[in-house]
Amino acid sequence: MLTGSFHDSIDIHGEPVFFAKSHVITVISMNLLIEFLTDSGQFIRPWLSEISTAIVACLLVVFGADINRVLRRQLSGTNFIIRTLVFILVNAFGYGFLIVSVSPWLAKQLSHIPNQWLICLVVAIFVFVGSWAQRNRQV
Repeated sequence: MLTGSFHDSIDIHGEPVFFAKSHVITVISMNLLIEFLTDSGQFIRPWLSEISTAIVACLLVVFGADINRVLRRQLSGTNFIIRTLVFILVNAFGYGFLIVSVSPWLAKQLSHIPNQWLICLVVAIFVFVGSWAQRNRQV
């Protein structure tokens, strides 16, 4: 009978039965968790390029309003045509260039991460971006 005391039941190796059972359950649970994370990371690995593009695009959507606000303040006293040209250059070409150039670099960096950490990192990034957007009332 197991009462919670380590001295009540001892297995053949001299370890308390209570400790041995909880340890086996913990090892099995951790192995299942690691296997699930590894399989999930392996599952998303072929789409790292698209995931990287989505991350960069989400970051630009969330921080784009702040970037445009700073740009608007810096250009507030300039000519309308100059402001419009800068707006077009930054929004069309600048953001597009960022997506096209940073996404492959990010995909390459993500490809070096082990599978079990890859899924955790990707989920954490999207949770961070979503919570940041929520905090700044963009959602």
